[in-house]
Amino acid sequence: MTTVWYLNALVNPLGTFGNPAYTQYGDLPLLQLLSVTGLWGIVFLMSWLASLVNWAWEQGFAWSKVRPGLLLYGALLALVFVGGGARLALFAPQAATVRVAGITALHFHRLLPQSSYNPLLDGKLTEAERQAIRPVLAQIDDDLLTRSQQEARAGAKVVVWPESGAPVLQEDEAAFLRQARAVAQASGIYLDMGLAVILPPSGKPPFAQDTSVLIDPSGHIVWIYQKAHPDPGDHGRLVPGNGQIPVVATPYGRLATALASDAFFPSTIRQAGQANADILLRPEGDYREIDPLETQLTTFRAIENGFSLVTQTDLGLSMAVDYEGQVLAASDYFTTDPQVMVAYVPMKGVHTIYATIGDLFAWLSMAGLVVLIGVALARRPKASEAGASEPIEGPLHVS
Repeated sequence: MTTVWYLNALVNPLGTFGNPAYTQYGDLPLLQLLSVTGLWGIVFLMSWLASLVNWAWEQGFAWSKVRPGLLLYGALLALVFVGGGARLALFAPQAATVRVAGITALHFHRLLPQSSYNPLLDGKLTEAERQAIRPVLAQIDDDLLTRSQQEARAGAKVVVWPESGAPVLQEDEAAFLRQARAVAQASGIYLDMGLAVILPPSGKPPFAQDTSVLIDPSGHIVWIYQKAHPDPGDHGRLVPGNGQIPVVATPYGRLATALASDAFFPSTIRQAGQANADILLRPEGDYREIDPLETQLTTFRAIENGFSLVTQTDLGLSMAVDYEGQVLAASDYFTTDPQVMVAYVPMKGVHTIYATIGDLFAWLSMAGLVVLIGVALARRPKASEAGASEPIEGPLHVS
């Protein structure tokens, strides 16, 4: 089962979404195993339990027969839980914290309903319609900039917007970035903006860029990161990025970013763990039907890689967690107004075993499966041997 789910993750356009390990969200002592094996150790334990119960059933639950297997599994499971509990109790983050604010635009979906936004993203608006919608986009973007300044005055040092939180026409992008750079410089903040850059109409895809842009307190653009793994419905609509996770040293720790569904691809996010990122900023856009699932499940990446994770979400759950998965702050779009999340986030992460060895546990599982299949085939009696060894029963009749 570990092999099956690992291979599924390699070919699935949704990455690890749907992996059974995600059903264990919230079991923090168990989830500390992620820092060693990633998802695959948890899949292995879950699958082993199922096969153990089936095996015990086949043995009629006879204690003398099932005791060794039960004791072996029980001891290993106890070790995982005791080790995870000890990590939570003894190695909680002790670093100084930085105030991070997540902001979603007020009235975004009233000003720009899906009936208008989707045709814009799909390149279906005429030039006249594009020009008519420019004041609406400017109102949304100005609101985000104004509220970012407010959060800076309240003490935030890092401000994060949701995925595509600021839609902007490509011809207006340069002017908008000048505004944002001025705001970041005047406010003395790191401003991580989720932008939807709408490309000029061409009649053929792609029609937009889904980006995360970080501006530092001096007003310099530190990174422009494009979403590497668009959702299946966005293939063709968006320009995919190269999947290179940016990491930058700041007075508040090493910052990194990834966008939305990129977080369901552990190998992509592990770049941040390998680079010793301390905080990963994740702009996200959801919808009510999967709220709060996606935000909760992507917290697994924080435990795997030893960084704190700040997710700011439009139409879903915004959440900040530390590198042990402890929730620092949360705000749901559908139950919170105004759309602001404030978290005090540790400025120092840890380097994990998983960040170093990656999916080695999954590869060992595949190797073990191959060996076991080979042993099983080697032990199968040949047809000639099987026939020769069968006893002859009953009288012989000779005609």
